[in-house]
Amino acid sequence: NPIDPTVNQIRLWSLDNFGEDLVACVRSGPIYYWHAKRGLNLPALPLTEQVTIEGVNFIPVDVPLTAVQVLVSPNDRHLIAYGCQDYQQTATDPLLVRWCAQEDAYTWTPLRTNDAGSQRLSAGSFIICALRTVSGQILIWTDLGLWLQQYIGMPYVFGFQPVAQNVSIIGPNSMINAASIVLWMDRGIFYTYTGTVQELPCSVKDYVFSNFNYTQAYKTYAGHNHSKSEVWWFYPSASSTENDSYVIYNYGEQLWSVGSIERTSWLDMGRSNYPVATDRTNSLIYYQEFGEDADDVSMPAWIDSADIDAGGGDRYLYVQRFIPDVLFRGNVGPQSALGVTIFGRSEPLRPKSPLATLTITPMSGQQYIRLRERQISFRFESDRLGVGWRLGTIRADWQQDGRR
Repeated sequence: NPIDPTVNQIRLWSLDNFGEDLVACVRSGPIYYWHAKRGLNLPALPLTEQVTIEGVNFIPVDVPLTAVQVLVSPNDRHLIAYGCQDYQQTATDPLLVRWCAQEDAYTWTPLRTNDAGSQRLSAGSFIICALRTVSGQILIWTDLGLWLQQYIGMPYVFGFQPVAQNVSIIGPNSMINAASIVLWMDRGIFYTYTGTVQELPCSVKDYVFSNFNYTQAYKTYAGHNHSKSEVWWFYPSASSTENDSYVIYNYGEQLWSVGSIERTSWLDMGRSNYPVATDRTNSLIYYQEFGEDADDVSMPAWIDSADIDAGGGDRYLYVQRFIPDVLFRGNVGPQSALGVTIFGRSEPLRPKSPLATLTITPMSGQQYIRLRERQISFRFESDRLGVGWRLGTIRADWQQDGRR
């Protein structure tokens, strides 16, 4: 239960810029403020503490004691706290949204002379998270729905309206802005928001959610790799208490893929030439998409195709030729090789058996083979140091054969 004080809370931090300063909040904990003018050698201070900088006194006035998350509203410069205490209260209201006076992160008392205020959401039990969209709106997820928060000016300052009911989100970091679309993971389903909420069809949904540790769901992390038009979700599998698996959605090609890797956070390329990610076991920061190997160690890579059949599996497939369509990358040379295994089975519930094994190099041409089965699939794999490759279209010469 995310609002039960007897349950250990994951120390998830929300960070945002307030001008040149930094605002931070540990989930269900205090709000901190770092003043750039104090310099890099001095830490952030709780927003509830008075501070004097260059002769200017910053005096906290009714600042929330704790919050689930903070973010800064774009353009109008209000610091917003979610799941916090109301004006002159000490008890936490898990559905409350409060904001400070414009341009003043230390003043939270609503007066006629400022535009500080609050709003309690009318549906749900608690706020899980909020996200600023590229259009300047703010989306708020509760355990029972999605809300839209938008700056409308005085006298109400912000307007709130429900967007969708009976939808939620699996964790506070499982949503992402990507190509003017908001995508997120819920329990057993993926959603998109483009002005309205729509379910995102997923061909690997059963694979992901049938092997998911829901007790550690708040560790799920969404990342955007815009150079590849991909959104990644890192999540803990059923046998793990930490993120050890991922699912990728390529919104350019509308394709899904899955795999295993330990990553706890992700930052898309900005000033860096590559995305940056972290892990827990080694406590390291990694450049993603950098080179062809894993820190000078060969990285096994493979792609499995879906099953291919003819006539809904009623007839056999006869395959007699395979034409490679592969672009090798990195240090292309004698070491560049890609293994291709063609599997087959006669019935959907039977195990797959290898029917043919091929080795593809940069000089390979068409490969002549002879095999026959009701269902076939392809696996492309390599594990050599310095070898990178990009797969094109699967090209094979096959035709329908008899029923037996």
